[in-house]
Amino acid sequence: MTSQEYRTRAEQLLTPLPGRPMPSLDAVRLADVYARLALSAALDTANEHAEEARR
Repeated sequence: MTSQEYRTRAEQLLTPLPGRPMPSLDAVRLADVYARLALSAALDTANEHAEEARR
């Protein structure tokens, strides 16, 4: 998955379900995992671009 896909999934998990004021704790934890994966993917991509630019 791309960084954007991870971010989108995290946002979906944090959107409360109809009739519920807040997302569940499990959803928040999973959204945190997706957010961390998004950051990792973005850093990997940036590092790859930097390596290509050095060549």
